[in-house]
Amino acid sequence: MPYFKNLLLILTLAVSICGMGCEKKQEEGPVERAGKKVDAAMEEAGKRWEDSKKEISEKAAEGQKKLGEQMEEAGKQMQESADN
Repeated sequence: MPYFKNLLLILTLAVSICGMGCEKKQEEGPVERAGKKVDAAMEEAGKRWEDSKKEISEKAAEGQKKLGEQMEEAGKQMQESADN
């Protein structure tokens, strides 16, 4: 008799566990949809941030190059003025 009680207990637990795993998934609610939109917006913002950093870096390098050229020219003009 104890064998049948143990078997019944095991079967009951197995059916309960299977039932929990087979629950119908609920549709996502408004909070989850909003969370997904926030995630997408943050990802887009991150991409734009990276693009902006790259563009700023390129512009800074370009400006630095132009400034160097202008300083070279100013140095040459100063040297010519000193020689005359």
